[in-house]
Amino acid sequence: MPQEGRRRYRFTHGEISSVRAQLDGSFDLEGAALHNPGKRVLALNSASIDGGIYADELTTDGEISAIGVQIEANSNSEIQH
Repeated sequence: MPQEGRRRYRFTHGEISSVRAQLDGSFDLEGAALHNPGKRVLALNSASIDGGIYADELTTDGEISAIGVQIEANSNSEIQH
């Protein structure tokens, strides 16, 4: 079950865009399957994520762009890969 303040994605076709987004919680991609073959699947450019990113068992078929992203993990979360 997602923790409060945690945005969760599981399966998508196409692009998820969070360019310049300000996320006050965590960005949860644990176990997600993101598909956009030959194109961008996730754009986080210049985003600010205050609660960390969770990405264990993430699978992608496409490009991830995270130029200039700022990620902070507070004492109640951690950055995982």
